[in-house]
Amino acid sequence: MKKLDVLLDADKKKWDVFIRELEFKCTNDFMGSMSDSSIQMHEFNCGSKLINIHSSPYISQLKYTGNITDTFFIVNSISSLSYSGSDSHAFSQNGTSVFLPSDNQFNIESKTRRRSLSLFLNRKNIASSDDYYILDQFLWKKSDRLESGSIIDNTIQQLYYPHSDLFLERTFSLVSNLVSYEIEKIKINNRKVEQINFINDLYQIINDGFKSQDLNLSFIARKMGVSERTIQNKSLLYGIKLHAHIQQKRVRYLKLLIDTQPSFNNEYLAIKSGFNSIATANRIFMSEFGFSISFYRKSSRHI
Repeated sequence: MKKLDVLLDADKKKWDVFIRELEFKCTNDFMGSMSDSSIQMHEFNCGSKLINIHSSPYISQLKYTGNITDTFFIVNSISSLSYSGSDSHAFSQNGTSVFLPSDNQFNIESKTRRRSLSLFLNRKNIASSDDYYILDQFLWKKSDRLESGSIIDNTIQQLYYPHSDLFLERTFSLVSNLVSYEIEKIKINNRKVEQINFINDLYQIINDGFKSQDLNLSFIARKMGVSERTIQNKSLLYGIKLHAHIQQKRVRYLKLLIDTQPSFNNEYLAIKSGFNSIATANRIFMSEFGFSISFYRKSSRHI
């Protein structure tokens, strides 16, 4: 693990050189003496970095010039820090963390003496490329928006103090794992929402169309704007027996018609219920209720 300590000693040039080493373009306006300001950097084997800053108040404009695709920032601050971009802003203090973007310019303002930790996380260590869009949902948000936000903050705060390389590595790994956990939690919730929406849409189409003989897999796929294979796969995944469900809707409606419209013959009511033949209707009726349509019609309530 690479470690670099920089004591500024009232020399803004050292600050600017160090910022360039971090792959930032930076414009600073310091509002106090820099004589006892300092920066420490730890660069980990995984490509991530930890930056410990203790400096005088300042206003800074930053533009990251490094690998935008694979970099994810978390800034934890004990002092009061405000962050602003072209259309977003955030604020942190008292050991809270903020997730900042790497792909645009943003400002940081420290009105009091700055005490903060910046974590440059390698996205590859916390998410697959397919999940980067979830990481982007964290940007400009505070850690308290996450289920494990307080744990993330408490973990990061341990890094303000000197520790062994092994401790730093393990702590950094824990932070990465906590962010990964949040990603997985969002993915699970997204799948649940997708499942609910799929089932609701599917059942609505069936409820609206089961009386028609045109209701089949192809019809449903067109209505939902997906392929027949998608309907089959998701129905199997969510435990939906599509054909059986449609036939059940039809046979229960057929029973209702027999009860309410006994003057019509069996075949007419079967077709009206969506069946393509009386034979199919009778087979499903027998399977569902345990007796034939004729037996049911001839029962005491239907003489």
